Amino acid sequence: MERCSSACRSCMFAHLVPASQPGTTRAASRTVAANSPAIDAVLLQNLQSLEVRAVSTAAMLSDGMRTLRSSIEKLEDHRQLLSEGRCLPVGSVEFMRSAMALAGLEEPEVNPYPTELHPWLRRQVRKGYPADIKGRLFVKPVQLKRFDGFVLDTTSPPPVGDEHWCEQHAAFQALGPTERVWISEPVQFISEWRYYVQAGEFLGQGRYDPDGAENALQPDLQAVRAAIAALGKFEPYALDMGVLADGQFLAALALLLLRAIA
Repeated sequence: MERCSSACRSCMFAHLVPASQPGTTRAASRTVAANSPAIDAVLLQNLQSLEVRAVSTAAMLSDGMRTLRSSIEKLEDHRQLLSEGRCLPVGSVEFMRSAMALAGLEEPEVNPYPTELHPWLRRQVRKGYPADIKGRLFVKPVQLKRFDGFVLDTTSPPPVGDEHWCEQHAAFQALGPTERVWISEPVQFISEWRYYVQAGEFLGQGRYDPDGAENALQPDLQAVRAAIAALGKFEPYALDMGVLADGQFLAALALLLLRAIA
């Protein structure tokens, strides 16, 4: 079954470098980044996740990088570091939203299906309203994390014993009639991967589908690089790519990471 590709579990935002404004060159972006406060600590949420463990390990291997831990309730203790842009918070969406509020950062609008990635979508994706869902369709909210995203079939009874589906459906039913959702045909993944990208190069990758076969195909790196080149973004972001049952590759922009706001 298809899942949401917008960081369904914990996700990472960062204000590592300022985003280039329209017409800003990469060289200018690097100059601004060089004048930005140096990050000397990572602020990890007190939870166990692949992302938190990976960042914790990387921080320990980095010279001069401190590792701090906090719950959402204790984030206020780190307000100064956050507002000065000197620490990188890593955790759940709720943790990141609280950290951003303390840092005075606006949450960016995330479009997981930018025009540049349309050749890799392998399906029609559109915005609509809850009342537009008729038949068997994949639906997820335009507003990040209202719910993960799930396949809704209005022509069949609800699946029996599927707790996750019931949670998703309850959140979907709680949407107002004018709230927008993404609507598309369902697709079947055999593996899903996330690529972390900065300055047009991917720095790392990880598989995040929980129930696929161990030996499932991985997206072709040429396809990954082609999608990154088509996006043409300099600021950090995460790109999700999956392998479909028919062997095609599907891409979506998972997260455009937060930029520093001067």
